[in-house]
Amino acid sequence: MQAPDQVPFTEASELLSPADHSPASGNCIRLPDDLLVRHGELDDYLAGQLSVRRLNAIHDSLWRAGLPGRVQALHHQKVLRRCILVTERIDLHLVWTDDHIFIKPLSPFLLQHAFFSQHISPNTSLLSSALGFLHTYTKLIHHRTDFSLALELGLLPPSVSWPAWNRFRIDLLTHITHSQQINKRYHYGELRLSRLNTAYMFHQRSWRGS
Repeated sequence: MQAPDQVPFTEASELLSPADHSPASGNCIRLPDDLLVRHGELDDYLAGQLSVRRLNAIHDSLWRAGLPGRVQALHHQKVLRRCILVTERIDLHLVWTDDHIFIKPLSPFLLQHAFFSQHISPNTSLLSSALGFLHTYTKLIHHRTDFSLALELGLLPPSVSWPAWNRFRIDLLTHITHSQQINKRYHYGELRLSRLNTAYMFHQRSWRGS
């Protein structure tokens, strides 16, 4: 069952502790990756990092672009001869073409128990999106080879070790047990870009538009 505080991992398995970053400064809050965000802008920042509203808008068409739950490990992306392109756009995470796939790095603010509990858990929309995003990483980084690739590509903070990742991953899988917990975008895994473009065309929207 989900933990009472709605954090999908315990303090014992968190990958970043409060001691890993400096305290807040003035009217700003310092995120676990040391990024400063104004207190009044934090919700907007987190929504920008996690919101998949554009994909949810065409959810009924996502079956045309991908298979339920299909997320292949990083090493297998290489087997498929796909170039892994790092993106900060959450709506491009796991979107692919024939020769490349976009992957968003795992946001440090999702790796610290106290921050997650205070700023993510109370917001149902942020929580479901965060759970779905985290769950994709339990599949992307499954083997030591995947972990090495993740560090090389900057998908994980460099301070994370392989044993620590294993503990964190198992904890996530223990807590995220039902599809109802995660945002519906993540009921699907990898999504083909050309078919997303077609879906947006029918919805009179451009995938690459702002």
